[in-house]
Amino acid sequence: MLSCTDFETRRGWDVGRRTGKKKSHGRARQSGSGQRAPEYVGNPVEILDPITPFGYNIVSPDCDEAESIADILQEADPDNPMGTWTGVPMLIAQDADPDESGTRVAVATTLSGQVVGAVVTRPPLAWVGNHPAFESGTECAHFTRAIGAIDCIAVHRDHRGKGLARALVTTAEQLLTDELLPFALVVHRPDLTDFYSGLGYAHVPGGLAVAYGALAVAQPWPTGYTGSWKPLRDNVSLQPVPLICGVMDVVIGVFAGGAEWADRQRQNPPAVTVLPPY
Repeated sequence: MLSCTDFETRRGWDVGRRTGKKKSHGRARQSGSGQRAPEYVGNPVEILDPITPFGYNIVSPDCDEAESIADILQEADPDNPMGTWTGVPMLIAQDADPDESGTRVAVATTLSGQVVGAVVTRPPLAWVGNHPAFESGTECAHFTRAIGAIDCIAVHRDHRGKGLARALVTTAEQLLTDELLPFALVVHRPDLTDFYSGLGYAHVPGGLAVAYGALAVAQPWPTGYTGSWKPLRDNVSLQPVPLICGVMDVVIGVFAGGAEWADRQRQNPPAVTVLPPY
């Protein structure tokens, strides 16, 4: 596995800047940090600070924690040889420059510093990387950077049932809001639907689509999984819209013209064509 030091050296990172005192994740980025200018209309939905259980902290990751973080994330996806846990050193390095990568990482630790939980947010490149709606990599990147995906979250089995998972999800939402993203998406096992519903997420069992210009970028969930979403800006909504694959839940308000497009689709429903999953 590539080490954090190796990766940061290749990319020219200042390794020393990540080895000082840890700081808890804050909601606001410092001015001059290079944060992208707002691209979306509407106002951010207030995300309350996470209620961190007594005896724990939620902090930024350090390179020397990569192996511990990977072991914990692997518990959430143990049978996937390409799971998020395989690339933790790279993700930690990317977290140091989220404006460039869109990746954020937060870890839960005991007061003694033991890593017992982690969450990763990043653009869902695997979801839309080969989608036929995009004619160029630039167009695909523009779309994916508008979606806040909770890519992976896990808590060590000995520390479950204390509220750490809830605190990590809330931290992830704050990080996505800091990135000015309009909604949060999580693909999860069906047995976790009630957990996310309790955090304000709406279950979208048939897959999700996002209105994008004169079309909708639709994606069914992987076999054995389902998905939930939560708006992070007050102008974003989920509406049933007729598509060529049938009526589907479509996120409206992320890109300009979505509401008008949805109205046209309802007035002139397209003929239904069964599409294979991507």
